Amino acid sequence: MDFVQLELMISQPEIIEQLNTSQIKTFLTFVLEKIEQKSVLSQYYSRVFIPVSAVATGRMLMQANGFSEGISQDSMEKFIKTGILDSPEDISRVFHQAQNFINKNK
Repeated sequence: MDFVQLELMISQPEIIEQLNTSQIKTFLTFVLEKIEQKSVLSQYYSRVFIPVSAVATGRMLMQANGFSEGISQDSMEKFIKTGILDSPEDISRVFHQAQNFINKNK
């Protein structure tokens, strides 16, 4: 639960605006590691925690212009700004884009 609070705090625009690409990459790497742990230990983590991670991740990617070209951002942008999902695939897309961003910024 503490990690969720940390993600919510860090995902605020006032905080994200102050981060550089290296800091965003570090945060995204950490989030993706935690998502992996959450999926392995799903009996301990509610499905609520993963969307919170996805929103934080998406906001970081938006700040860093980390979305690949050709990705339709309409529903993802709505999800990132409001937390309302149009499609469950939006969560997967956000995490996939985060992995792409990390790989591009090695």
